[in-house]
Amino acid sequence: PIYGVPFTGVATADPDGDGFPDLLEYVLGSRPDDSASPAPGIVGVDDSGRVVIRVPRALRSSDAELGVEVSSDLGHWSPATRLRQEPLGEGLARETWGRIPPGPGVPVFLRLTARPIRP
Repeated sequence: PIYGVPFTGVATADPDGDGFPDLLEYVLGSRPDDSASPAPGIVGVDDSGRVVIRVPRALRSSDAELGVEVSSDLGHWSPATRLRQEPLGEGLARETWGRIPPGPGVPVFLRLTARPIRP
């Protein structure tokens, strides 16, 4: 994407076939036409026991909303909380999202969402 230019593509398109729709790539600051563009995030567990994901965020993509959801069964999804945002430079930040897992031994699945914001 060209930073500072509103998203005008097809939100669900995936021309590079990497499994990430164009709107999500726009929000993350990656290229929708290059499947080798940076990976979307790093998943781990923080010192508080939260499952966290760290993702890049294009700061000028203010016309779209990034979200992270968590599930233990891939059927019911709950929102994660954005814990912090750290500037990376060149119009990007790193956002850390997290959620306390449901319990020991319970699987945890994360998904990224992007949604256009309409004025």
